[in-house]
Amino acid sequence: MSEVFKAKKLIIIIGIAIAVSILIAGLFAGSIKPATYVGEISGEKISTSQLQAAVTHAKIQALLRYGKMFKQLEKLFDLEQEAWQQLTLLQEAKKRHIKVSNKEVIDEIAKNDIFYRNNRFDPALYQGIIKSSFECQPQDFEETVRESLMMTKLFKDVTKDVSISDTQLLSEYKKTTEQLQVSFIPFTADNKKESSVTDQEIKDYYVKNSATLRLPPSISVEYVLLPFPKDGGVQKEVETKYKAIAIVDQYKLTKDLKSAAEKIGFPYKETGFFNKQQPNLELGWTLEMMMDAFKMNKGQIHDPVELKEGYLVFKIKDTLPAHMATLPEAQQIIKDKLTVQKASEAAKAQASQYVEKVKQLLDNNKDGKALETIQKTLNLKIEQSALLAKNKLAETLEIDKPSENDFYALNTKAQTSVLTTLSGACLLYVDNFVPIKLEDFEKNKETFKQELLAAAKNEVFNKFAEALTEKADLKKY
Repeated sequence: MSEVFKAKKLIIIIGIAIAVSILIAGLFAGSIKPATYVGEISGEKISTSQLQAAVTHAKIQALLRYGKMFKQLEKLFDLEQEAWQQLTLLQEAKKRHIKVSNKEVIDEIAKNDIFYRNNRFDPALYQGIIKSSFECQPQDFEETVRESLMMTKLFKDVTKDVSISDTQLLSEYKKTTEQLQVSFIPFTADNKKESSVTDQEIKDYYVKNSATLRLPPSISVEYVLLPFPKDGGVQKEVETKYKAIAIVDQYKLTKDLKSAAEKIGFPYKETGFFNKQQPNLELGWTLEMMMDAFKMNKGQIHDPVELKEGYLVFKIKDTLPAHMATLPEAQQIIKDKLTVQKASEAAKAQASQYVEKVKQLLDNNKDGKALETIQKTLNLKIEQSALLAKNKLAETLEIDKPSENDFYALNTKAQTSVLTTLSGACLLYVDNFVPIKLEDFEKNKETFKQELLAAAKNEVFNKFAEALTEKADLKKY
């Protein structure tokens, strides 16, 4: 049997398997109840069945990515949030008339060796693996493959104009291949001087940078903490649990958590809005519990949660979708950012005072005692790094983004520089510099270019997806 004939036969077998699953899905379609809606994207209503299917597809994609590790990591995923993101991107793909044929789905599935037995695609094995390993029906798996291919086509369409020039390529190659060894003196920033940031500076920053101040989905919470009585023993802990249950039961009747808590003698509290990036820690909850909270709807109450010190009862007071921050919302964020920025500038100014003296001592380090002299006479802690690739050394020294260009420009022995770091500033003295070998660059050029291009395309697509989500004006009912 020729290879071409074998390939054609394989496509027919897989095609029949997929056609059967599509037919089954079609037979059940007529019995579907009238749609109920859970939200909308760009004004288009999303039904419960659409969201449920998207959640299933998100889970399948996670299983494909993480395999057996998925079960261990499952609680870290927010599959519903991923589903909304997927629906938003698919809506955009359809607007761009991006389609995936059944043949493309078949060809993609045929690439997976796990569905083969005795070098042939086995329909029974295929269906068994889909149901046992992926915990879904074949048609769900096939639609997930179709949507993944649509995402691939959307990615290609969005990033088709991304390119890397030879100048960019050489510059990035130098960052990963040129080597530096430096003597360095860290100067820690004082981040406690909040009073140095004025209201006008905050307003000016907001006006210039408001487009970048996007807040992720946020929630506010009403809660009651029920501490275990001191020296109460197991009996008192059990009583505390049932008091927590009573508060939840009372809330379900009255929809008033405050009165339910006060009737049983526990204080009621509220949080302001917070998000996953800036979580509220006063509740004492675990990461898993916090992830659950962000999946809850407005007004929904959680069953009592046992903590180390007692029980927690909480309900979602309100939710906010991702949005551009208002000035009041962004005020503390901006203040913190400017406080760190000013503290780093002060640390940099302090470091600059020592440049000439440190350089003089290190330039004349004939007896090898310059580091010791600097520590004793200038009362400064100075260290010497290993000889490292520039990008690795930048990570080790925690070079701040505004100083990255100056750091990567260092290419001369005995050169000095004062740069900002994540913790303040750093005075650097170049002890050794190893340039790239151009013959190695030419040899690795194409591979490195593809890696760099892939990273650049991912960055462009991620920014596109963020902007699309913001524009979509997602509403959850």
